[in-house]
Amino acid sequence: MFKKIIKLIILVIMIIPYNIYALTFDQKIGMNGHVDVPRNILYAGGVVREYHNFGWSMTSNKQMFFERFNYWDFDGYYKDLHDHGITILPCIQMGEQSIFNRNRNEKPVMKGDSTTDPMSYKIHANYMFNYAARYGLTKVDTSKLNLDPNDSVKTGLGYITYYEDWNEPDKTWQGPDAQFNSTELAAMLSADYDGHEGRLGDVYGVKQADPNSKLVMGGMAGGSTMVKWLDEMQAWADENRTDKKLPMDVINYHQYGGTHSPENTSFVEDVKKIMAWRDSHDKNLEIWITEFGWDTNLGSTKHAAPSEDHQRDWIVREYLIGDRIGLDRMTVYDALNDGPSSDATQYSTSGLATKVSEGTVKKSSWYGVNTAKNVLKGYTFKEVISETNKLYIYRYSNGTDDIYVLWSPTEDGSKIDNYNLNIGSRLNATLTSMKKGEDLGVTSNLNINNNSVSVNVTESPIFVKVSGKKEEKTTTTTTTKRVEESTTTKTIVNDNKKEVTIVNVPPTARNITIYLIIGILTFIIASCIFFITIKD
Repeated sequence: MFKKIIKLIILVIMIIPYNIYALTFDQKIGMNGHVDVPRNILYAGGVVREYHNFGWSMTSNKQMFFERFNYWDFDGYYKDLHDHGITILPCIQMGEQSIFNRNRNEKPVMKGDSTTDPMSYKIHANYMFNYAARYGLTKVDTSKLNLDPNDSVKTGLGYITYYEDWNEPDKTWQGPDAQFNSTELAAMLSADYDGHEGRLGDVYGVKQADPNSKLVMGGMAGGSTMVKWLDEMQAWADENRTDKKLPMDVINYHQYGGTHSPENTSFVEDVKKIMAWRDSHDKNLEIWITEFGWDTNLGSTKHAAPSEDHQRDWIVREYLIGDRIGLDRMTVYDALNDGPSSDATQYSTSGLATKVSEGTVKKSSWYGVNTAKNVLKGYTFKEVISETNKLYIYRYSNGTDDIYVLWSPTEDGSKIDNYNLNIGSRLNATLTSMKKGEDLGVTSNLNINNNSVSVNVTESPIFVKVSGKKEEKTTTTTTTKRVEESTTTKTIVNDNKKEVTIVNVPPTARNITIYLIIGILTFIIASCIFFITIKD
């Protein structure tokens, strides 16, 4: 009986399609926030980047604590998000005056220590070790923990995989002691990654606590200079690490579009350059944008004019475009406004909801993000039907049903009335539109006429879900389409200056490589077990 069970397990493993490892749209999109943001706001995202001040989890005696700061229950906070299927990214930002004897915005090294030596970041690296030891997947020897005596001992809680070790290290607005250069950042990353290959000791860096953990570089303030930073940090790693590895798992930066929609900024161009660098150096590196967005106060230099709905539309459009070009995660800034709604300071009104003091009123953007997440839950991007300067159409699929997302990529109110969308031989079609006050948008049935549905396209993305299929006499069309999708390997992005129609964009080469490796390893392991069980 035991052998039969083993054989059955092997059979199931060997027939599982490897694309189950691809992230779906709802898993890729999210928001920034703090521990005190109401949870119902955060649930609209599949990722939450939590700003976490260094001093919130380390005492002046350089010991960790997780349960006592301002009565915030971080264990409960992370567990709740994890239980809701949300990926958590604690962004460990700033230092602490009482620990480093310097302004908390400055680099986390003791006064007088070299900022280019990984050894100088031991305190920071131990902090990262203890964070991963508590919330990662691996149980750690408790004798290695650096805990305040009043804190409970916990390890391997399994809530968190990703850890970010700074916020905007390239900032220029807080003085030279707060601004990292590439050598300094590489040194800190190496310490926080694996204790500079263990040379700091065995209680430093996230990898030494939990090998499954992933270190996210501190989100850089802009994407235009990322390749230069990556080149310089890689050069440092080549000279200072025996494995020559850039000591991080995720390239991370921030991208704001000023007063323009994502199709009319350098967003796609910057991503393509960074992806090209990644693909030529380390295809296992993920790429995240952990801050982007627009204010709703029209006096801001970062506003989305002329209405709150435009903020919603541009955010969802950037999510869609980012997913289409292969970004791994995107988190909008911010869950809540930083300031009152009347504040015209940039970034003060870029939240998906108002401040708690203003009642945490959900904006149109919250409803839009929540609608997009839920409509496309379980769906992955499949192809571009159109990507012109007048009309974008993307097709998503969950393997059974398809969803077409349509919008005009303009900023002038352009629209296309009664657009005929070809949906093939599908039997059913519904239309979902985003609307303030409607958590899941507004959905209605569409009439199908000659394999097409008629919809009105505006600058606000709409979602056309199609299901069921008419019985076909031949399989020629289906077979051809499958061949086309499997053999297309190049992603072409329209420069928005001429009309181009792009079709059949498959998974990135990086994902294909991952699936192939997983497939080979699974086959080898399964084969070994199979032959062992039938030996007799």
